[in-house]
Order: sequence, then C-alpha cells, then structure tokens
Amino acid sequence: DTIARLGGDEFGILLEEIDGPATATAVAQRVLDGLSIPFSIAGRQVKSLGSIGIAFGRYGDTANQVLRDADAAMYSAKRGGKGAFRLFESSMHAEVVAQLQMRADLEAAIRKEELRLAYQPIVDLDDGAILGFEALVRWEHTLRGWLSPALFVPFAEETGLITEIGRWVLREAVRQCGEWKRQHGDELETFKVTVNLSTKQLEEPGLVDDVRKALEEHDVDPELIVLEITETTMMRVEPERLHDLRELGIKLAIDDFGTGYSSLASLHKLPVDVLKIDRLFVTAITDEEDDSSPFVSTIVSLGNALGMQIIVEGIETLEQLEKIKELGCGSAQGYYFSKPLRAKDAAKVLKRQVEQGTAAYDLDDLRYRTEKRRLANAG
Repeated sequence: DTIARLGGDEFGILLEEIDGPATATAVAQRVLDGLSIPFSIAGRQVKSLGSIGIAFGRYGDTANQVLRDADAAMYSAKRGGKGAFRLFESSMHAEVVAQLQMRADLEAAIRKEELRLAYQPIVDLDDGAILGFEALVRWEHTLRGWLSPALFVPFAEETGLITEIGRWVLREAVRQCGEWKRQHGDELETFKVTVNLSTKQLEEPGLVDDVRKALEEHDVDPELIVLEITETTMMRVEPERLHDLRELGIKLAIDDFGTGYSSLASLHKLPVDVLKIDRLFVTAITDEEDDSSPFVSTIVSLGNALGMQIIVEGIETLEQLEKIKELGCGSAQGYYFSKPLRAKDAAKVLKRQVEQGTAAYDLDDLRYRTEKRRLANAG
C-alpha cells in the first residue's frame, strides 16, 4: 500500500487488491486508533484526531475522481465529529457542491460587505431602560435576502471563515458604539455593546491586538464593550488570554451559562463580569414538570455574590418575565421586548430614551398589551 501527503494536513492512503469495504474500514480504524495515542510536546500531553473518507476506484475512474469521492466522504466524516470515517455515497456529491457554493458566496459576502449587524436591546427589569445592545451578525444575500446566522455561522466556523467575520463584527460593533457615544455623551455612561467571540477567534494570536486597535481607531472607552464567550469555550481557552483581554479594560461575559461543563465552584476563578443564562432554562422555567427555577435561582445567587451582572436570554412571554423577576434577575433580552434591530432603528430607540429621559420600554404598557392580545386570542 502507499501513503502520501497531499498538502497541509491531508494525506492519502492507496490500498490495492483489497477484499472489499471491510478491509478498508479496518485500516481506517487502525489509523484513527494510532492517531489518538497521546504524546508529549513541551511537557504537555496532547493527541491528534483525524477524519477519514473512503472511496473505491472502479473501472474507468481516474485518480482525480477517486480522490474527489474520498474528499466528499471525508467532509461528511468531519461533520460527524473528528475521529470518524465514512464510506463514499453518491448523494455526497450534491452536499459537497452546495457547501462549495456556500463558501464561495460567503467569501464574496465578506468581500462585497454584504454582512450587517443587528442589535438586540438588553433591558433593565426595574424600569425598562436599555442597558445596551448585543451585536448579532446577519447576511444580506443579494439573491436570498436576509439570512439567519443559523444558516451560515456554523459553516463559517467549520471552514475557518468565522475568524475573518468575527474580526469585522468586532470592528463594526466598536465603531457603532463610538458613534452612539459621541451622539449622546455622558447619557450613555453605563451603556454597553456586547460582541460575541468564537472559539477560533480566541485561539488567534492577534486577538488582543485586534481588540486594542478597534478601540483606539474609533476612540471608544473599553468600559463600553463586553466580549461574550460561550461557557464551553471559556473553559477551554487559556486563562492568560482572558486576563489579557480584561487588562484592556473591557468586560467579559459567559454566554449560554448552564449548558456547558464548568462547575459553579470554578466560576470565581474566571475573570468574568457578566453571566448570561441560556434560553433553554427560560423555556423550562414555567414548565411544571421540568421547572428550572431552582437552577436559575442558584445561578442568580452565586452571580450576585460574586458581583456579576445577570442577564437572562430568550424572554418571549409575560409569564417568563414575571418568573425571572421573582428569582431576582435584574436584566434580560428577548422578543418580548424587541427582535434584533437594524442599526438605524436601534439608534432611534436609544435616541428616544436619551432625549425623553424615560426608559425605552414601559413594562406596565407591555404587560397591558400582552394581556389584551391574550384575551383577544382567547375569545
């Protein structure tokens, strides 16, 4: 048999005169088992993982065709998680073609500046005032219109394009924050704009410099920016990176808290200012059979004891809002208040709050209109 390096971290293994799929899969598993054996680098135990695609050459096939089929199967194996192998199936071609088109479209979107930011208000539950906005990326596709991030962000993470997208999101969110600050001055003293960071961004050596440059370029006080990191990612990243970011003067938030694998006991060791409770618990908070209230109450108590701000995500109903207020949550975001807004619409809401000196959202009025709709629907 023959093994060759095709380029980068891709290798090809040519098996000749084999009995059938069983032999090929046995070899693939043996390779994966060998890769998974830990080894030492600079005193640290590490291991490598691989994904393997298997294709069979038939009479008339060229080497390129067989490699193409194996590559399609390998892509499918990657989607199943590293450390797996897949046999080629004809249906994989259409999937690969679609993915290649998506990549080309997304690269063009970055180049043509088709990406946009939407801003979802974070609301003070005491008076309905906007405390800040979370910046969320959207894609204004030339043919398909506005695309949900669920359609392209996972693909961007898989292909590495998320780093370039994340860098743009950071710069644009900081720029917009600076513009609002210059318009409204000291009225936005406690205002914050939250920006999400992906795992790949956190692994980038130049991340801290990217943040510093964005702040300096747009003359933005670091205190106005919150960098949001998922719980799972935060537990994986080197603590030094988190501390380096905090030393810039920005705030750090744990997103989707309660869905990862950190322990509540380890929370005090992290340089974190904000805890965001995942919408999963909001959905269950009013479920009598699967009530998540005790868990939410524990997070709130611990967060308060550590001096952290608590933000609850995904509030969609009056019942959810009242329940989280009972549990002592002080701020929230969700469709009950507002969907993510275009920058110009977010600016209008913010301007109205500043100029009128009253909170952007009248919680009593929201409650009244919600009840009115409920009664109308009931009959």
